[in-house]
Amino acid sequence: MVSQRQRQFLLTALFILTIVRPCLAAVRSHDQFQTFLSSFDGPYHKDFLPNCTREFNDYINETLPDPPNAGHNIAWLLTNCILSQMPEVFKAEIAVSGILLALVPTALAQIGPSQVETGLLSLRRPFLALLLEVGTPSPNPSRGNIYATPLKALSSPLEAQWPSFLNRAPFVLKAALSVFEYAVAMTATGNCVYQIYRLTYRAVSLAPIVVLLRNVPETAVLFGWLLLLVPIHAFSVATFLSLYRVPTPRRSLYLWLVDEVTPCCYGRPVRLVARSKNPWQGLLFFITTFGVCVHIMMGTVLLGSVMFVTLADVIPVVESFVGCALASRVLLIFELHGMRMASAMATELRSNSNIEQDFPAQSSQSSRLNEQGPLLNSNSKISGAEEVFERFDTVQARTL
Repeated sequence: MVSQRQRQFLLTALFILTIVRPCLAAVRSHDQFQTFLSSFDGPYHKDFLPNCTREFNDYINETLPDPPNAGHNIAWLLTNCILSQMPEVFKAEIAVSGILLALVPTALAQIGPSQVETGLLSLRRPFLALLLEVGTPSPNPSRGNIYATPLKALSSPLEAQWPSFLNRAPFVLKAALSVFEYAVAMTATGNCVYQIYRLTYRAVSLAPIVVLLRNVPETAVLFGWLLLLVPIHAFSVATFLSLYRVPTPRRSLYLWLVDEVTPCCYGRPVRLVARSKNPWQGLLFFITTFGVCVHIMMGTVLLGSVMFVTLADVIPVVESFVGCALASRVLLIFELHGMRMASAMATELRSNSNIEQDFPAQSSQSSRLNEQGPLLNSNSKISGAEEVFERFDTVQARTL
């Protein structure tokens, strides 16, 4: 005999199926073809749409499903009707605009962060690293830069030093710098989401219409392409952590928050230890690199097939993408350079402490210099390697 709880469960499941099943049979968008970007919107409503009234009414009819195994046929018929009403000059301009948009993912990949850069910044500021990844929004599959070998990059001397006033910055300046960094990163990320929104709802991408994607509306594909950056970022961090480990990981939420909001140039030094080789390293690296390549190819197809946009509308979109990618890149370089500065300074102080052990007669003089000089002065000397990192923790605690 069926119990009361089982009966309620069966009724709930039946109710959900009665709602979801018809929706899955007719999953398609009804919000496109309503309005377009400024240069195309006027001719569309004046010259093209009046001759495609039947196809447009079928498109906005939410009870009319697409035929099975035929892609989004209703949107395809409306697209074909609009193209038949357009002059050849408009079609040529749309083709050129598509080529320009198709070049965006590959061009941005030259600016985007690599796996090592993403993983390195995520050790201290994971949320900021994610924002910078999405703000590009094409990661770089190559590894050919100074951070390809992070152990060497963090311990080698810096070619360029910070201005002296940055080393002695007050708390207000540090807090303002952190707020500014998050403002830039969030603006870049928000810009990418906004431009994808405009290309989705004020233009039409042909690829999601002609390619059969079951139960996926046309308007979700471009946003899915952008959302794909989140698992790519996660695999980049996992790849980096499979190669290197931090000897003293953070053991509390408070330290995690402190590291997240503190610029790397004022944070604790990063100490890395190379892990022994294992099969997971090659597998994770392959998955991440493959995901980056798939992301670039998907972006090329989706953005290159955007229709009903003119050059006057596409050029500002491309400029917006490139501008925010450059801002994200500058911020990433600034943070990684600050991380190198803090870590290289700790390495130098540690080497000076080793020299003191060889020359103990100078220990009293060096200790007096430590008491008189600033805590972050690279010329000061202390005894004990672990004391170097304790001093950085002390500086950070004072700052907060």
